[in-house]
Amino acid sequence: MDVGARARLGQWALGAEGFAMGVFGGASLAWSMANPHFGAAGAPIMWLRVTPLHCSLLLAVGVLTVFAAFTRSAATFSRIAAIGWLIATAVCVAATSNDSPGPLGFDVRDTVLYAVLTVYNVALAAWFAFPIRPTPRGHAPRRFHRRQSDAVGSR
Repeated sequence: MDVGARARLGQWALGAEGFAMGVFGGASLAWSMANPHFGAAGAPIMWLRVTPLHCSLLLAVGVLTVFAAFTRSAATFSRIAAIGWLIATAVCVAATSNDSPGPLGFDVRDTVLYAVLTVYNVALAAWFAFPIRPTPRGHAPRRFHRRQSDAVGSR
């Protein structure tokens, strides 16, 4: 696989992540806004309990990820996203351990989500950082035009 194809595959993987986050964030935002009776704990969707602010965060980051995925800055964005999701994971762990969910409604399931996003973006950053360079196979070693003799006095 050449370096260009590898970079395009990484861009598509980053775009797929952004698309999934955007769709999940948008659907969750619509669900949480349509069901305000769940209160500060958040509305249940799939395996998460989401608040409108949490959904807005996922939607905004998803859209930003889609836009950044197909530019030259995809590798840089994946590094920044990995650091951002790592910070979100740490904040979520701290909020969960203190039993103070805050406006984003942090709980253990959010910690798992952020940890998975961190690992995914670290893997993408490594994918972009360490491209596989093709090794020349089957090429004859390079020869000089004029052969040198080992005999003393020869030219």
